[in-house]
Amino acid sequence: MHTLKSVQPSRAATRPLGTHVTGRQVAAADALTGLVEFNIPAGPLGTSLLAIARCAGTLVSFKPQLVSTYQAPAIRGRFTLQEALKLALGTSGLSFQMTPSGVVTIVGQASAPDAAALAPAGLAPLRS
Repeated sequence: MHTLKSVQPSRAATRPLGTHVTGRQVAAADALTGLVEFNIPAGPLGTSLLAIARCAGTLVSFKPQLVSTYQAPAIRGRFTLQEALKLALGTSGLSFQMTPSGVVTIVGQASAPDAAALAPAGLAPLRS
């Protein structure tokens, strides 16, 4: 189960005696820092990306064939969305783009452009 936890035991140990912090205050602080609690087991990258999206409350889009051959490591702990995505993508060579509203798209490495595509209009690339 992938859940967003709003209260951490360690927070109680770091606050001054006599103060009380509610779960809502902790969630608000997490919203400011962008930290999310992840508890995602290692597994297929697509499955991990969907779990990250659920935990972070955002949308992640990707082509299934783009991620189908990759495995993601376990992601456990408090991370920003960007940190969790970087951990999941690891050394796959894949990356992500994020819109200002937080929607994430997983993208592959751009292939080297064709020389003809780089030539100015009306000119053919030089051939040896």
